[in-house]
Amino acid sequence: MAKFGWSSLWKLISWLSSYMSSLLDKNGVSIIFAAVAAVALLVSLRNRKRRNIETTTSSSRAVNATESSCLPHTGNKSSSGVPTGPFSTRTTSSWKLKNVFVGVSRITLGTDLEKSCLFRRVSNSVGEQVQLDPDNVQGFLQLISLFEVFLIIRVNSDEEEISCRKALEVTGTFQSGLHPAKVLFCETLQGTTAIVRQLEPHMHIDSNPSVIVDLERFIQRLVYIGSGGFSSKTNKPIVILEQLADIFQ
Repeated sequence: MAKFGWSSLWKLISWLSSYMSSLLDKNGVSIIFAAVAAVALLVSLRNRKRRNIETTTSSSRAVNATESSCLPHTGNKSSSGVPTGPFSTRTTSSWKLKNVFVGVSRITLGTDLEKSCLFRRVSNSVGEQVQLDPDNVQGFLQLISLFEVFLIIRVNSDEEEISCRKALEVTGTFQSGLHPAKVLFCETLQGTTAIVRQLEPHMHIDSNPSVIVDLERFIQRLVYIGSGGFSSKTNKPIVILEQLADIFQ
């Protein structure tokens, strides 16, 4: 029926008309009525099949679009650095995962060495050193394995910059997905804000509330890592966590 075209239908009607003309004297109006009914049935079946095909196609596209929009853009990173594939084999029932990470592929993470969500200062016989906080290192490693992450660190000297890079290297973050060129340094909070606005991430995470407030107008998703509240300028919903590791719990 799908291949049955209008030209074939017209030929059928013409043939039926000729045939009915020859039989009109013998069978009368009943033959004409039966022929018209047959043609009407064929047209009805053709239209019904076409509507079924269009409905099935539209439904399939709608389902695919809904599933695509609900899946987080996470997973293994492609050659372009953008994560692809399913989120994870672990459950995604947490509200944080479903609401914060949907549609996210690029993340900027800002921190410093004072109110840090990633680093901590350690004093030993050699002197003061910088290390990754063991309570947050696993969360950070998971973050960089799933997303394209730019780490923005506020430092006061070249020595602090060197110490931060060494701490990242020793912990194996560069082998876990963090590109060395995506570790950026600045000296001020305004510097962090400027870098984030230039990178235009889908989400920004920071341990300083002033940076979060300054970025409210420019970044859709914001996550503050720390304790205590702060005054929002736009009343935009902001996720507040005590530590970086909580984002995956």
